[in-house]
Amino acid sequence: MILNARRNKVNGIYFRGRAADIQTRARAVDMYRDGRTFTDISNTTGLTSRGARKICEHYVNTGLLTPLPKGGSERSVLTNNVVQHIEYFKTCKPSIYNREIRIFER
Repeated sequence: MILNARRNKVNGIYFRGRAADIQTRARAVDMYRDGRTFTDISNTTGLTSRGARKICEHYVNTGLLTPLPKGGSERSVLTNNVVQHIEYFKTCKPSIYNREIRIFER
């Protein structure tokens, strides 16, 4: 067994931080299209039932077998307009909280 490889509850091998391979994903989606339950898919493919559900939902929503790219969300950028509004709120009421400013931004 490879050092990074682990076994899940249904005795399937997985690598932490890596998505399931395309063949496994395709097999899970084919079984889902045939009307099999996530538990059946899980027992057959070695995925967890949660993993099988997430793969099938991703396929239904996007039509793609490939997993989502790794990475988080983009950082929000403060524009000059937003900074000016924040400065205005802070000068009008210096004791204003951050969450109160967020309500005004909507």
